[in-house]
Amino acid sequence: MNQVVILAGGHGNRMKAAIPKPMLRVLDVPMLSWVIRACEGAGLSRICVVTGYKSQYVEMYLNNRYRTALQAEQLGTGHAVMQAEKFMQEFTDGNTGAQR
Repeated sequence: MNQVVILAGGHGNRMKAAIPKPMLRVLDVPMLSWVIRACEGAGLSRICVVTGYKSQYVEMYLNNRYRTALQAEQLGTGHAVMQAEKFMQEFTDGNTGAQR
């Protein structure tokens, strides 16, 4: 079974956002929703969303529909993926993709 890790812990500093970057709206839909829709459209139903900055916004939006992992301290992209290690180890017979 294939799975995906979505990196959604961005600050959005350059956008001067008060909310996490993945929650900023594009065509009135949070950017995170576009990524999730694309993953599901590709047949990826096992999704883990790595949160970070103001993670409560993302957690509320997801409403327990997907697995999450918290990157409490932002130490880069590789570190963010490492936060989903437990999720990735549950199914080792497929492929894992990462989206950000």
